[in-house]
Amino acid sequence: MLICENGAQFEYQGTKYVIGEPVIATNASEYEGLIGTVYEIRDGEDKETENSTPDMYCRFDPPISLHDIRKLEATFSNLYHEPKKLEDITLDTVIMAPEMIMPLRELDKSKQALPIYVLHEDWAIDGEPGQSTGYFANYQLAAIAFHRALYEEKQSGLIQDWECNNSYQVESGESFFECWLDKEYIDNHYKISISPEPLIISEKSFSELVPSCKKTEISKNCLDCFTPEKNNPYPLCIGKEQEECKSCCLYIHMENEGGNNQYRGNCSPKLLEDLISFFKPEEICDYMCGSGTTAAAADKLGIQSHCYDLHSGFDLLHNDIPERPPFIFWHPPYWDIIQYSDKMYSAESVRMKYGFDPRPLDLSRIPEWDNFVSAMNYAMMKQYCALEKGGRMAVLVGDIKKKGKLYSMLFELIKPGTLENVIIKAQHNCFSDKIRYTGRFIPILHEYVLIVRKDASLIYPIMMSQKREIDVRDMPGATWRDVVAAVLETCHEAVPLSYLYEKIEPHSKAQKNKWWKEKVRQTLQCSPDHFIHTARGMWALRRAS
Repeated sequence: MLICENGAQFEYQGTKYVIGEPVIATNASEYEGLIGTVYEIRDGEDKETENSTPDMYCRFDPPISLHDIRKLEATFSNLYHEPKKLEDITLDTVIMAPEMIMPLRELDKSKQALPIYVLHEDWAIDGEPGQSTGYFANYQLAAIAFHRALYEEKQSGLIQDWECNNSYQVESGESFFECWLDKEYIDNHYKISISPEPLIISEKSFSELVPSCKKTEISKNCLDCFTPEKNNPYPLCIGKEQEECKSCCLYIHMENEGGNNQYRGNCSPKLLEDLISFFKPEEICDYMCGSGTTAAAADKLGIQSHCYDLHSGFDLLHNDIPERPPFIFWHPPYWDIIQYSDKMYSAESVRMKYGFDPRPLDLSRIPEWDNFVSAMNYAMMKQYCALEKGGRMAVLVGDIKKKGKLYSMLFELIKPGTLENVIIKAQHNCFSDKIRYTGRFIPILHEYVLIVRKDASLIYPIMMSQKREIDVRDMPGATWRDVVAAVLETCHEAVPLSYLYEKIEPHSKAQKNKWWKEKVRQTLQCSPDHFIHTARGMWALRRAS
């Protein structure tokens, strides 16, 4: 038996293994602690080994921290009785026995409560400090978050910039990583660590939260009682009774209810179920279906679905859309925050099965924001044009923050047709839920669901954003004080009136007023809170001290 199709399932001794799903190597393997995916399973006559158990073909991500790299190198050096470096160790094609790997979903099911593992990050960038703290009931889950955070910093964060600096210093261990610029630690450093801590609350507070428990330290049974999903799975959602629709929604993501909750960026199937229940389409299409959440929701509600993705051989940017759908759900990648090809699925498997490399076609691998927006808007229009008249698109988008700058998919997404609704979807069950941020960082805890309707067949309105630069001296809403202050703000010392006249005369503010020179003088003389008369005919901006 040979299983290699993405999403295919194989059960062995009560554990379900899914092709393309993340796994972690257990202590039964030399690869202990590494995270990867299963891309092929062989059993029976198709096995390559003589083991009594199935062959699980895995592809592992390389370790990130120096400690983990050295640990892996030492393990394989001892195994082969000769020195081994990371580049000598096979990671992309590893045959494992089932007991050597564990699906990450099995870790999520763990109900361990003690100890609590605290993941703490502390940093400073050019003197700007910040920190974050996450809490985990399982060390392995904390370790996964540790490696993800460290990987992101090395790939696109501050570490990537510092490594090229000759003063870059680093120390690392099994549960910590720290780097800094020599002699600039206070202003430029990054540290991440995991530490075990007991979770203790007062007896009174605990009895109020979980009346059946009287201990001051949380136990396994108490944690079971205090699972929020059991108390109130859907505190606020759209169309909960299938007869109303609210403009804000929150979904507590439940396990095994649709799609693959280990597929990063996956949305709750309850959102799809509510959209289907409210708009009642006869079928639904999803041309970037990811782990299959849309198909699962459609199956549950008994409607037909047509779902495609790069990993199943469909390229939205270049392939023709085969349907004229009444309803499309689209959840594009949030730029390069999560990369999908060769991360969530194997690019090589796609190439072998469908004859093309998905990576150049993957929106999540576009490095420049403007190019990503262009591709996103092209895909948006392509899907909208495929809709039948009266059809709708529900588009789930979010905002991205990188190095202090906000990139908004909502504002830069082209919006064809009738914009029917914008729904604010609060994010749940994501990494930021477990983090406390300090410093000048406002975490993004929401997404948007846009509903657009196609009311015409040939000609439809389009809303799009356009980036332009405009001179304050040509802006209709700018006052004379704004214009004069803006000119003086560019000067480091007092300037004569003639300089102001020279800088203002060519622009529309002066062209539309016959007495514009008089307005400049009047503005200077009547605004002593903003302008300083330093000498005869000389003026400067009064700046805040």
